Amino acid sequence: MFIIISIYTMPKQFNEPIELAKFIKNNKCVVLKFSASWCGPCQNRDFLKRYHNLKHDFSDYKEIQFAEFDVDENSNLVNDTEYYDFGISSIPHFKICYDGNIVKDFTGGGHLDDIKEIVNAVIKKDNLQKNA
Repeated sequence: MFIIISIYTMPKQFNEPIELAKFIKNNKCVVLKFSASWCGPCQNRDFLKRYHNLKHDFSDYKEIQFAEFDVDENSNLVNDTEYYDFGISSIPHFKICYDGNIVKDFTGGGHLDDIKEIVNAVIKKDNLQKNA
């Protein structure tokens, strides 16, 4: 089962690829993180701290969502090609979705600053406001 992590809402669970596809299409910007419990770089404490800080930086924007997948526990969602072809071959792996489309992907934990830059560009482009 897949659980989305969100600082300001209750966790949402997706059991079917269509549920995830609707979630991506219904949010302005979604950052998807693919990892596994056995992946050393995915479990690196510095990486996890930096990723947590990245999520926290955008927690005041309801239009910005972060979702996390364990590729082994969620293979039905990760390997689905009917709605989105994620094409995950290495982890950690990130996909950035904007207006329902995958617009950028990164492999490895060294791209958190790039992700932050892209999300900030979305905020500026669409003039997104922080939650009241």
